[in-house]
Amino acid sequence: MEMTIQIPKLHKGQIRLANDPARFKIVVMGRRWGKSTYIMAYASALIAQGKKVAICAPNYKYLKPTFEAITNICKPIVKQANKSTYTITTLTGGTLDCWTLDDKDACSGRRYHHVFIDEAGLKREGLIDIINNAIMPSLIDYNGRMTVIGSPKGKGTDFFTLWEKAEYADSYSRFSLPSYDNPYLTKEAIEAMAAELPESSRLQEIHAQWLEENAFAIIKKSFYKYVDPEDVPELELIVVGVDPAITCNDNSDSTGIIVVGRGVDGNFYVLEDASGKFTPEGFSQQIAHVYKKWDALFVVVETNAGGDFVKSSLQASGFDGYVFEVRATKNKSTRAEPIAVLYEKGKVYHTSHKFTKLEEELTGYSLGGEYSYVGSPDRGDALVWGLTKAAGIGESFAGVM
Repeated sequence: MEMTIQIPKLHKGQIRLANDPARFKIVVMGRRWGKSTYIMAYASALIAQGKKVAICAPNYKYLKPTFEAITNICKPIVKQANKSTYTITTLTGGTLDCWTLDDKDACSGRRYHHVFIDEAGLKREGLIDIINNAIMPSLIDYNGRMTVIGSPKGKGTDFFTLWEKAEYADSYSRFSLPSYDNPYLTKEAIEAMAAELPESSRLQEIHAQWLEENAFAIIKKSFYKYVDPEDVPELELIVVGVDPAITCNDNSDSTGIIVVGRGVDGNFYVLEDASGKFTPEGFSQQIAHVYKKWDALFVVVETNAGGDFVKSSLQASGFDGYVFEVRATKNKSTRAEPIAVLYEKGKVYHTSHKFTKLEEELTGYSLGGEYSYVGSPDRGDALVWGLTKAAGIGESFAGVM
């Protein structure tokens, strides 16, 4: 009996990418370009034809929805789908294996017609070693292909090194595919996405452009390390850092509210960015909410720009937690230097890849004490205050730093 499957329809840009003859494709794309649909459709078509396919991603959080979608697409021809091992075997002889890039031996010892590496920009280092030592050997027998795809995450990454290689290396091609290439997204929808991002992040996340890092940054994008929330160890101290705005209108700065924790392993974890523009009543409610949500021990708030009203506003709203007031006597980047040391030593982990605005602000703290970007690093300052308290840095200063 003939069985058919319904492959998701690709837009013209996805079809052009699929039809490009290069054996190895390095692809950067903007948000909502259609990366996930592309991988699901392409991989489904291949295993339906009896091909051997692997999909690699930074961790199982990224693999799970792709695996489930392909299982559903190929349901009429699936012989076995193992949710524990993330593998599929089809009645046509095709196979799909899913690997995390935490495994340096991903794809090792296997033979594949095509390997997809998803969210390649999130594997800042070690990606090239995995490709050279494990993935490339798996492609030899079938003269297989490889697609490395993701958003550009800065030039200090293995992904960018591959991008540069693809400009000159035989059998490689490279593609920069902005969000605007997706015909199913309206211009208004894309502009709404862009409005939520800092200007430089728009170039990266919407226009799929590689960005230079601030050459004098004391906290570099290459320092960022990530961990899934479920893998965060027991926390022995949780702090809410606050950098308050002194006005509330369309032109006001945001109030930075960042939740950080100190783990029993001696590392530090950025747990939540709850920043935004609030009325005095609104920010009191927001601070009280995250304080209770995370069972925090302290709220640390900067009082230089009239921030002493934060404590009184919290108390007036019935908040009975401990508020530790700090007054800045050094410039922003000098205050951030001890925190930069923690990042450089790999002691700070972000529990989400969605702290885009925070991460952008952090790269503005520069050598010589200057802050390099236009505007105030509200989120960055809140994180600096929170981590300073969580790490016990300068405890002898009694609230002055």
